[in-house]
Amino acid sequence: MDGDTKPDGKWPIKSIMEFRRKVKLYKKFKKRAFTTKTYVLNTEELATIYHFPDIGIESPLPRIEAKKGEPPINLPIA
Repeated sequence: MDGDTKPDGKWPIKSIMEFRRKVKLYKKFKKRAFTTKTYVLNTEELATIYHFPDIGIESPLPRIEAKKGEPPINLPIA
């Protein structure tokens, strides 16, 4: 067994670096400072970043479908 590695074959420095990377990611997530890149998100995607969806919560109101109608008779067709 080599003195530079653990019995499972992983480098100790690699596990330390991985731990620090995870801590850094957690701190960024906690501060909601994800990245310096800009992304265009719709409102639903943006809401899921700050408010995680919960399957257990249900709306007390029933979902209502919109009514579909015919287009106006005098609608010009191009």
